Amino acid sequence: MEISLFGPGIGECCLIELPTGQWIIIDSFRCPEVKQPIALKYFEEKGLDPKLCVDLIIITHWHSDHVAGMSELIDICDNALIVIPSAFTNKEFNEFWSLISSDHELGSLNTLKEMRLAMESIRKHFERNKQAPKFADEGKNIYYRNEDNYEIEVTTLSPSPDAFIQSQLESQNLLKTFKASNPKTHLTKPQSNNNAIAIQLTVNGISLLFGGDLEEPEKNQYRKFGWSRVLDCHENKIKRSILFKVPHHGSETGHQEEIWQKALIDNATAILTTFDRSNLPKDRDIERIKSYTSYLTGTTMTKCRNYRDKRDIKNINDFAHLKPRYSVAGHVKYHYCFKENKLSREETSKDVVY
Repeated sequence: MEISLFGPGIGECCLIELPTGQWIIIDSFRCPEVKQPIALKYFEEKGLDPKLCVDLIIITHWHSDHVAGMSELIDICDNALIVIPSAFTNKEFNEFWSLISSDHELGSLNTLKEMRLAMESIRKHFERNKQAPKFADEGKNIYYRNEDNYEIEVTTLSPSPDAFIQSQLESQNLLKTFKASNPKTHLTKPQSNNNAIAIQLTVNGISLLFGGDLEEPEKNQYRKFGWSRVLDCHENKIKRSILFKVPHHGSETGHQEEIWQKALIDNATAILTTFDRSNLPKDRDIERIKSYTSYLTGTTMTKCRNYRDKRDIKNINDFAHLKPRYSVAGHVKYHYCFKENKLSREETSKDVVY
């Protein structure tokens, strides 16, 4: 079984090859070198046909660094089941979506553009295959396979019912704002990542935990949101995982100490992607994570957003033409051998061991 995590500094994609040969895609970004979804580039390098090998595509949440190129994946992966957060099922969101779909100027904006393209691809995917997307919420079994002596189960651990209700209220407010002023910026960005999907993959009793960008809200006294809710809802069911895709780029907002104590084995392997816009993970984040594990690997070095040299710019208006300069996509790669019951890292020359 292969676990590959990709990230260029802004963007995240995780690819999992199951022992039966099928693949799972979690989130997407476009490879900086070739401008195509990193998943398609990787499958091409391995000589695989994504139309035949991809069984499951999961969109953990609707931020542009996790959905860029997702529409292209959905268009190509005809046999895949598409999973999106349950937040997308409410009426207000559907009405909001209909409005932005018809506004091509608004639809050209970053997150909204990717959202519009992906939702349209999901509609066409359903028309072609008569396979509706699944809406994830806590404790839902979204994928099960039992063949070749492998029992495979994928369970979504979030979002919680309270997060779903909160998303409805946010959608109502967005719709009112849109109708009132038709603003052109950041309409879909919520206050926190309460709606993000966290995922547990279990194969023959061996579990892996993928945190997406699920956060632990600062004000969560009744443990209705985030990782506290995951623990309370699944405490007797959640299996201790050997690998943890650390949520939200290792930031403090995604940290819940009990996850390390109750949901992971001792000294579990941790992997993460960086986020250059916010300089994540920070040094203190790395130190915090390493207090729980000796095995922490990231896709790239943490760095601030890297712009082209501004020293020669004479006119303030010239700053408008500056574009960020991103590195090539980093790649963290692990294999699990069932015969040896062993998880091992494969050096890619594009990863960082902290």
